Amino acid sequence: MPKSNAPARGSRDPQRVTIECLEHGLVLLAYMMELDGPVHMPAFECLEEELRAARGRLDTMDRVRQIVEGRGLAGRQMLPKRKR
Repeated sequence: MPKSNAPARGSRDPQRVTIECLEHGLVLLAYMMELDGPVHMPAFECLEEELRAARGRLDTMDRVRQIVEGRGLAGRQMLPKRKR
């Protein structure tokens, strides 16, 4: 039987994981930890770090947009023209 190029069942494209997905995962793990104890702590801490990083990337892009819009650079040429 030939191999399929389709992703493995249950696998996800890491670029498609949203902040909402990470938050939902943290809620689920929190409930699991309430029931099972700290056995899920490594996964919880990993998701927390991923969420912090995702929010940080969003914050950075927000700051970039504020700089561009605040200085009136939106839609203008960003770099000076070269001298010949």
